[in-house]
Amino acid sequence: MMVLFFSFMLTCLGSMAQKNIFIRLYDVNGRKIGKGNLMPGTDSTIEVLHGKKSNVFSISKVGEIKTRRTFGHSVLIGTGVGVGLGTIGLVVAIIGDNSDNINGGEASFDIAVSSFAAPYAGALVGAGVAALTKRETFEINGDAGKWKTVKSGLLPDK
Repeated sequence: MMVLFFSFMLTCLGSMAQKNIFIRLYDVNGRKIGKGNLMPGTDSTIEVLHGKKSNVFSISKVGEIKTRRTFGHSVLIGTGVGVGLGTIGLVVAIIGDNSDNINGGEASFDIAVSSFAAPYAGALVGAGVAALTKRETFEINGDAGKWKTVKSGLLPDK
């Protein structure tokens, strides 16, 4: 059962592989000024799409660009998947207690215990995925030449 659970967790987290390049933008003081999917902008601006809103940032205000989402995001997503699977397991356990099955109570107890452990297992899988995810940091410091080099590496020609 646990092997099935972990394979499902990895499949769910793997299916969230990013189709777009998600970036986080920081100013020269290290404060986050924006985040979203990188869009083709100009050589003097960075355009990101956050939800349905497009934001444009001047290169002169950008100090650093970090790719991918934070470590905590993957842990949170893994925990959420674990909570969902744990809830399903708990419902199955409750239904099992109400059935006329002779061993239903013992099996239901095992499923109930597993359902409470599922969020922790999900967080652990999320942490593993986050640890294996390669994140890059690019120092821009308002230099349009550096941005042009980074942009050519992040956005392949279409």
